[in-house]
Amino acid sequence: MKIKIGILGSCVTRDIFRSVFNNYDEYFEIISSLERVSLISLMDIDHSIEFNEKDIQIYPLNDNNKFRSERLRHDLSKDFIRSIGENIDYLIIDEFFEAYFGVIKINDTYITNNFWDYPDTAFYETIDEKNKLTLYHNFLEYYILWRNSCDVFFDYFHENFPNVKIILNKVKLSSKVLKDDGSYYIDEIFQRELENYNPLIRVLENYLEKNHDVLVVDCTKDVRVNENHIWGKGFVNYCDEFYINAFEKILEIINENQLNNKMLNDDSNSELNQEDYSYINVAQDSKLNEYLEIKKYLFEESSVDSNFVDINRLRDYLKYLSKNNFMNLSTDLQESSFNELIKINRFIVDNKVSFDEETKNIENEINSQYFNENAEFLIKYLESRIDIKNYGNETNDIVLLKSNDSSLKFTQPSWFKNENGIGAVISSVKGDLNLSFKCVNDGRLVIGFKSIDYKDKTGNRIPIYIDYNEILVNNNVIVGESQVSWHDSPFIFEKDVKDGEIINIKVRWGPINYKSNLFLETDYEKLINNFYEARIDVKNVGKENNDLILVDCDDSLSHIYKPIWFKDEFGVGTVVNSSSGNINISFKCINDGNLNIDFRAIDFKDRNNKRIPIFIDYTKIRVNDVDIIEDNISVWHDAPFVYNMEVENNQIINIQAEWKPLSENSNLPLIQEDNMRINSKDGEINKLKNELDKLNSENKELNNLKVKLLSSIG
Repeated sequence: MKIKIGILGSCVTRDIFRSVFNNYDEYFEIISSLERVSLISLMDIDHSIEFNEKDIQIYPLNDNNKFRSERLRHDLSKDFIRSIGENIDYLIIDEFFEAYFGVIKINDTYITNNFWDYPDTAFYETIDEKNKLTLYHNFLEYYILWRNSCDVFFDYFHENFPNVKIILNKVKLSSKVLKDDGSYYIDEIFQRELENYNPLIRVLENYLEKNHDVLVVDCTKDVRVNENHIWGKGFVNYCDEFYINAFEKILEIINENQLNNKMLNDDSNSELNQEDYSYINVAQDSKLNEYLEIKKYLFEESSVDSNFVDINRLRDYLKYLSKNNFMNLSTDLQESSFNELIKINRFIVDNKVSFDEETKNIENEINSQYFNENAEFLIKYLESRIDIKNYGNETNDIVLLKSNDSSLKFTQPSWFKNENGIGAVISSVKGDLNLSFKCVNDGRLVIGFKSIDYKDKTGNRIPIYIDYNEILVNNNVIVGESQVSWHDSPFIFEKDVKDGEIINIKVRWGPINYKSNLFLETDYEKLINNFYEARIDVKNVGKENNDLILVDCDDSLSHIYKPIWFKDEFGVGTVVNSSSGNINISFKCINDGNLNIDFRAIDFKDRNNKRIPIFIDYTKIRVNDVDIIEDNISVWHDAPFVYNMEVENNQIINIQAEWKPLSENSNLPLIQEDNMRINSKDGEINKLKNELDKLNSENKELNNLKVKLLSSIG
């Protein structure tokens, strides 16, 4: 059966499926195709443009001009999105026209700035060129519009066409023109266009890859232009090998995707897949340090002196701030642990000068020409997110009245709607925002000031901090200095409201900087955090299907997983890692069994895979409201504190623990004390041995006396 596809993009994608390049119809059936349209125009489905068919007709009436008019019709009517996902298996998209065309604002909506086709129509006379926006000339404004439309596009597909997979076909302009004799030359006009537009295309493609579920085809490495292309010479009219390679790559990833789907849907493999995923998570750093990402962009993938970044923010990353003074107890057992801290301090001191030099280099080029290349990565540090909900009954709502940000993103997602009301999410990169909205029904207004929901490739949320400098609600100062928050740790404001009440919000924010009331973690401090991290291993020992189900946990950043090595014929174990200093976690038992809980520290190894003792000082352990320890107890990975109890099926187990890094006040017995105890035990053993020998001697004498007595009687 043929694979049914849709196309949304340009000839870079459409030409892959032409018989002149590939025998595509042996494998594929093209159900829908739309080119030369911006997502900004396409996704504004509530604002179609009225037009007369004659006004968009391009003459002479031939097949090519009919095709061109048809593109304009879809652009103006904004109707194509409703059907593009119907009856297809895959949608293949590219971002050429998005970066190249731009949009034009008409009334309250946008149409695509299709300067290839609109100028040949009567409709063109109604267009005001002053309202034109392009990614090249209006980067930030356009990028925000596109990104919002892009998110809506993917939400629309997930809701209406959940089974359709989207493939991103990467594109780039080329100035290398291939001649008939096999040689090539550089087209200078194409080269100028290439320098202008390729960085912009990469910005769009990077956003799609990092933020949405797309399969990626990239055959643009050293791509060349065909001087005798069927459409003529053009900077994206490639040589035949591109279309052949792209076709093969699309087939390859579709086959791989279908195979993966089959495996995931196979009940016999579902348990194994979950275990493998958990095992992979153990090996990966699930709490990805955002510093490593920004360092990768600034220091590794490009020259440092040609990038845009907030200088004070970068300085924060390069600062070393130790949260505690660790005390060296001068014991052999702890020496390797504390030596790690010494190495960190030495590294900072040795590299301080080079760090300062790199910062100065960036500062000198703060408005560099390469801003656009890194803007997608850096812009998330500028974005504020405000979640607003008027809690009451299911009809409780808010109505946005006005805003000073024309690029504001206002959504009311389905997950924010329930029997308590309809919530709204507001996103802006403006830096200062004035909002007014009206409350629908009496209720309790809750406003969360946070940052964007940003995740790594494994789906783990990464803290992106926003520094709120000012928050006013109805002219009352709520925040007057620095209030740092991120998605999982928002600043919350609440108040009771009446039906029809108008709420005014004024807010200013910026990226975190040296004046902020929070310093971000560097990758050097990350090592120090090992001294803060507790690990709790929990297992309901019994039969093979004995298990524990997580009920509740008050540490949203904890890492809870079921590794493959913790499963055997006696049940499935759970590992909990947390660096919060305290945790309250509950599980439900599956089957009767013996609950085994190991309170320990992390598994920390050196480069030779030798485990280094990292000690944790547990100051409190409670299980089901019963104190398990009376005083502090110090443990490490290989010397945990173990607690056991009998449990029944469906029994709820609550574990509360508090801990801190090892200090001079910890009750850890030193090696010398251990040796003293061993010597003491040896003394006790010798004493018992002597008493036993004495008893044996006495028994021997008694036996001799008994023999003599019997002999005399005999």
